[in-house]
Amino acid sequence: MPRCRVRGVDLFYEERGQGPTLVLLHGLGNSSRDWEQQFPALEPNYRVIAPDFRGFGRSERPAGPYSVAEFAADISALLNALRVEQAHLLGFSMGGAVAFQLAVDEPWRWLTLTIVNSQPSFRAQGLRRKLEYWVRHVVVRVWGLDQLAAAVVRRLFPDPHQAELRAKMQGRYADNDADVYLKVISALVQWDVRDRLAEIGCPVLILAAEHDYFPLSDTRAYLPLLADARLQVVADARHGLPIGRPEQFNQLVLEFLDAARA
Repeated sequence: MPRCRVRGVDLFYEERGQGPTLVLLHGLGNSSRDWEQQFPALEPNYRVIAPDFRGFGRSERPAGPYSVAEFAADISALLNALRVEQAHLLGFSMGGAVAFQLAVDEPWRWLTLTIVNSQPSFRAQGLRRKLEYWVRHVVVRVWGLDQLAAAVVRRLFPDPHQAELRAKMQGRYADNDADVYLKVISALVQWDVRDRLAEIGCPVLILAAEHDYFPLSDTRAYLPLLADARLQVVADARHGLPIGRPEQFNQLVLEFLDAARA
């Protein structure tokens, strides 16, 4: 299993395929395992690198620190160790936050940026967002991560035919370290790069689900701040877009990446 020691932490990563490098960044509570439906579609034409962030999946789980900036610095160091000078970058949810951070910190490195159900700020603004974070803290502290996992997967994959998927994803979500999970949530609510979006010069694809946690109005509000960006809304989809709608997701991503290479 590929591992790399960067910045004092052992990071696990999947590496598949050949061609231009494409980096996949997972969401909160997820890991590189959750790209399993993307690897077969992407690896024929791309060198896909999918790391587990520190504290998640098969990477080391240190006591801290945890922040979007720390995650981004880890990924940058990993790519340096793997001798990746330039790459396509895709981030889902929390991984989208890390992707935004990397894009503003190292704009020279990225050929394209794909943001999936994410925002350039996770600050707890407004009652709805504050309540979302507060509920997660309370559920984990009082009832444990298993109960939060059950609630999350019901919301992400509510359709009757997704029962098997719910069971699999609940097990993976519950495998997280509760202390790490809460530390990361606390860090996310402090993070914001909206005032730096103009620094991103590469083509950007914003993929949004119609029924995402983040309102489409918020996504449309930050779109004009990017120099070269387009929005694609997936109808009747939810937050777990790459997992719940993999065929459509893969097609949209490949169309964007292939067009950028043409």
